[in-house]
Amino acid sequence: MHSSRFGTVEYHPEDIIRFEEGLPGFEREKRFILIPYEDKGLFFFLRSLDNPDLEFLTGDPFAFFPDYEFKLAAADQQELALGRSEDALTLVIFTVTDDPRDIRVNLKAPVVINREKRLARQVILDNEKYSTRHRLEAS
Repeated sequence: MHSSRFGTVEYHPEDIIRFEEGLPGFEREKRFILIPYEDKGLFFFLRSLDNPDLEFLTGDPFAFFPDYEFKLAAADQQELALGRSEDALTLVIFTVTDDPRDIRVNLKAPVVINREKRLARQVILDNEKYSTRHRLEAS
């Protein structure tokens, strides 16, 4: 796969993450890969394999919001075939504007990935504490 950001990106079939229902707003996009942004592993680009123009900057929410927590609904656990919480990788989507001091994070709809089965889903939390545009404060 070629990426204007990364050049040629090689991946293996086992790297493919499948969103059975797509992402909200991108229901036709079902196959993605994660491309590390840096070596520390806090950020990843979630990149569509079928649409070269579609990628999202994602990251580990717990690294930036230590109090972030949610309970995955039973239906989502079933859809993701998650038997143990340790098998889940949770990422949130970051939005970076022209002003680098204004970074927003979608804490309301994390992406949950079953690491072993490579199934993913963007879940919508029923928790008013989180928003789709939570501001990332500089520390």
